[in-house]
Amino acid sequence: MKKQIRRGSLTVEAAFIVPISWFCAALLTALNFYIHNVVWYQAAAYEAVLAANGREGETGDLTPEELAAEKLNLRLQDRVMPGELPDAKTEGTGQATTIRMQGYVLPGFSGMRLTWKADVSVEKIRPAEYIRQARLMNGLLNTE
Repeated sequence: MKKQIRRGSLTVEAAFIVPISWFCAALLTALNFYIHNVVWYQAAAYEAVLAANGREGETGDLTPEELAAEKLNLRLQDRVMPGELPDAKTEGTGQATTIRMQGYVLPGFSGMRLTWKADVSVEKIRPAEYIRQARLMNGLLNTE
């Protein structure tokens, strides 16, 4: 006896399951690029604002805002993912530096874009001021 193969079930698998599997794999790959870009660019922004608000920002001719923009541009040149550079805006005051970035990952599904944003703001902290006040208060309270 010969076994007969049902051809209808193979056609259903080929028509539905295989394209859905390919779509899910492509979507997962696009999601990985998206998450990578968000984390990488946010780390670059933190590195730039921390360098600008730290000791490095106090030495030299650049303001903290200019130093943050310079550090961010250097970091963006070292990126590993291909594509367009994100839109970056650096703002600075005497007490804080802020970087706002926005970019996108183009997965190729009929022009759909996955847009990401990274907003980083770091305030300057001067602990010596607070330590001096605490020591002064401690000295005043412990005197007899």
